[in-house]
Amino acid sequence: MFVLNGLLWIVSLPFRLVVWTVGLALWVVALPFRIVWSILSFFGIGRLLTFATLGIAGYALYRLVNDEDEPAPVAPPLDRTPVAPAQAPLAPHAEGDVTTKS
Repeated sequence: MFVLNGLLWIVSLPFRLVVWTVGLALWVVALPFRIVWSILSFFGIGRLLTFATLGIAGYALYRLVNDEDEPAPVAPPLDRTPVAPAQAPLAPHAEGDVTTKS
């Protein structure tokens, strides 16, 4: 039983490391927001200012991804060069055709 538990512990180690790493990264990313929230909550305006800050950050990210200052791509002009007419089909009574009467 102890061997099975040890084997399970070893096999699950990479998954647990990934979960712990992701959790730690989320905790570190959220830390500044929690600090700002706690400071502003002391003055009673934390929630309003935090959501305003998140809105401004979201809009800045939107503008960064969707840069409206760049001109829209323009399609190249259509090619209007004349094209030679298609070749006429071959006559059905070509030489050597045994299906036609001469």
